[in-house]
Amino acid sequence: LSGNADTDFEKMMEVIGENFGLGNEEKIPLDDKDTKLLKDAFNASMYPSEGEDVDLTYGKYEPLATVVIKMMSDKAAVGWTTHAHTGVNVPVYALGIGAEYFSSYIDNTDIPKFIEEIVIEGVH
Repeated sequence: LSGNADTDFEKMMEVIGENFGLGNEEKIPLDDKDTKLLKDAFNASMYPSEGEDVDLTYGKYEPLATVVIKMMSDKAAVGWTTHAHTGVNVPVYALGIGAEYFSSYIDNTDIPKFIEEIVIEGVH
């Protein structure tokens, strides 16, 4: 970063345009509202306010990445149930001891419970 927010934002927009197509008039053009959202998120990410908590450990979302992903999703008309997951079932397969625990649709929160039962308590 150069320390100049406007210059740094323009450089970041070049990277975002090259890698995601956002701001590229031939791919995904942006209006003034989009640009303001991106600039605000960029500033929050790169130049946090004095005393602002910037620790992104354990689930806090990085502002610029969140805005870029949401903007891409909105422009593609893709909806998400969270920032990181869809609500679609995904198959989970297993082979070997305890495979029967994973033979049908199961709640994702049951997976670690089944693994614990198989590894620690043994399969009955």
